Amino acid sequence: MSDGGSARADRFASLFILLLAATVRILTIPSSLPYLGYVDEGHVLHPVVTLLRTEGWDPKTYLHPSLSVYLITGMAHLARPVYRMVHGHSLLDDLPANETYYDFVSPPELIVLGRVLIATISVATVALVFAFAQRLGGRHAAVLAGLLAALCPALVTRAPIVIIDSVAAFFALAALFFAHRLEISAPDDPVSAPTGLSRATIRDSLLAGACAGLALTAKYTIGVVFLAVAFTILTRPGGLREKLRLLVLATGGAIGTAVIAMPALVFRLRAVVRAVLEQSMLYANPTLFDFSHGGPGYFGQAILPLELGLPLSIVGVFGFGWMLARRPTRRTALAWAFFAAALLAPLLSHHYQPFRNVLPLVPPLCIAAALPLAGGLSLWNRKGLLAALIALIVTGSLATSLASWLAARVRLVDSRISLVNWLATHTRHDQRILVLSDLAILPTELQRSPAKVRLVPWFEALDALQTETYDYVVVGQIDLSGSTRPDGAMYRRRWEEGTSAMTPEVSFGGKPTPVFPNYWRYNDELITVLRPSGTQHEVER
Repeated sequence: MSDGGSARADRFASLFILLLAATVRILTIPSSLPYLGYVDEGHVLHPVVTLLRTEGWDPKTYLHPSLSVYLITGMAHLARPVYRMVHGHSLLDDLPANETYYDFVSPPELIVLGRVLIATISVATVALVFAFAQRLGGRHAAVLAGLLAALCPALVTRAPIVIIDSVAAFFALAALFFAHRLEISAPDDPVSAPTGLSRATIRDSLLAGACAGLALTAKYTIGVVFLAVAFTILTRPGGLREKLRLLVLATGGAIGTAVIAMPALVFRLRAVVRAVLEQSMLYANPTLFDFSHGGPGYFGQAILPLELGLPLSIVGVFGFGWMLARRPTRRTALAWAFFAAALLAPLLSHHYQPFRNVLPLVPPLCIAAALPLAGGLSLWNRKGLLAALIALIVTGSLATSLASWLAARVRLVDSRISLVNWLATHTRHDQRILVLSDLAILPTELQRSPAKVRLVPWFEALDALQTETYDYVVVGQIDLSGSTRPDGAMYRRRWEEGTSAMTPEVSFGGKPTPVFPNYWRYNDELITVLRPSGTQHEVER
């Protein structure tokens, strides 16, 4: 193929991969709206609400770094003129009146903006995988690595939700990319007289450090990617003085961007340190916030179909060994290994091991998997056919797992939406409904019901049933796990006795409601509509 034909093929392949990556990530952005769709979305969006409400720089909480919060807040400010044109009033007027419950994030456009940002960054990660693989292995490697990253469930499932890990994965990969460019300086690049370093080398060292600083302000633990940058600088050809200059430049870039992206590192340093220590304690003692029995560790999760799957895991590990065995890719592989070891060492000591913590290792794994396969891809010899078959198996396994997830996610409707839809069509203006406020149903949603709705906390609901008459009572299954209220079990028995005579009309979802207001309610929260058999004055205390 001619050079012009190859260039056109490269452009077409990259465009196809980016369109594919964008499609599978954008499809599920509306899922669960107007409610949160993942446990961590509120941890990012509540600080955004704080910044919008105060119009300041301090999110007041530092369990997670501030970069993602600032980016979404910036998008919200940019969208305010459009929001005013559509709704006739300011976006700030629709911020939640109170944030009693973790699920109370409004308006829903705020959730959409956050998801669009994360999905865009995830697509940019695929583009960077393509560019990185092209430098390491050429056009075929770029196409295959980009395809793997575009379809990898670990990356796709975390793209259409507001989560800091996708942002951290992008900047960690960017730091590794610019560090790789530092391995060998271009011989024809002009040299800067004051430093004796080429302009490209200065630029790449600053960018590698800057991206490491941004990775830190995306997620604290991912800041260790700077160690891979330092490793690359210290092992590149050249004298010690030159290496130290580059290391200073990279360090300056990291510190400068970190301070800009998270001013609290300077102005609230003590609070940040306390938050990091608290986060570490929570991971070391997951029973403080997670009352489940846990699950497989990072390596056990990696082979699950909705993370990497067994085929990609095997081929990725083999590809990494292949990189180590070859001189042109050995230093890059060693830098990646240094980053992985520094990241995993503290994480493996914790019982709680959510796979999102190691998400920044997934893009390099996709590149490593593609390199040995792409080198032998051909339909004209036995070795090439084997490489093509393996590539087909890996991509097919990813696509199959992703297709089932997409189908389920697109159909996802929060059980609270199903409830309100039922109330809107089955109740009248002259009826009264008692709703447990613990269910965290948005007040704006309940307004869709023509009936008069009263919201009451579960621990006060029995008194409400004794004093007033209701046509329907909307309840859930309150999970008292971790509750410190000594009367919880006794109140549950009284509640069950008091509602036992009521007739269930309809139920939605299946998960119990946490007793704590600052816990996520899930999208399939169990909600039941009860119809009293008599007047509520007859419910015994």
